[in-house]
Amino acid sequence: MQECRLPQRRPQEERWEPSLCRDCPVPGILQANACPNMVLEGRIARRFLFWRRVEVSAFCLETLEEVENPYVGCGKCHLHRRGARELLGLVEESQSANSRAISSGSKRGSL
Repeated sequence: MQECRLPQRRPQEERWEPSLCRDCPVPGILQANACPNMVLEGRIARRFLFWRRVEVSAFCLETLEEVENPYVGCGKCHLHRRGARELLGLVEESQSANSRAISSGSKRGSL
């Protein structure tokens, strides 16, 4: 027996069938973003007359905001991790200059 748990959370008139898995975005989203704070919700949407597909929306439990791009995440809930701001280029230039000056000063003192 095959099933999809994502649309089961949200009862609707459209029924799930295995052919919907072919174009489902959920595996790609989970591979690109493993954030434990992101919750996915899915529904089966009818496009045109006979074409049906799984549509996914995401919500961040940390920031309590809807996630615009589930492949990337909210972009806010992991900023508190060490090095995240530097990695994302969010450190102000003055802070970067200060840290470079401090590190170069400590190198000179060790010579």
